Amino acid sequence: MFNLGTHSVAAIKTSEEYSSLRESLKNIAKDVNELTKDGYITVDGEKVPIKILLGGDYKVCSLEVF
Repeated sequence: MFNLGTHSVAAIKTSEEYSSLRESLKNIAKDVNELTKDGYITVDGEKVPIKILLGGDYKVCSLEVF
């Protein structure tokens, strides 16, 4: 059971300053950190292992998400 492809999780309109990006993405960063720590999601009561690959431009990728 898996889904291939790219899925956008955020589209933000802000300045390209690290502090603005960090603030805009803080909820997503929290969720990603929890998911990667757990290593799975629960679907219909069943634990499904996950693999998270993040992409974006250099500024987004250089934020300390993990």
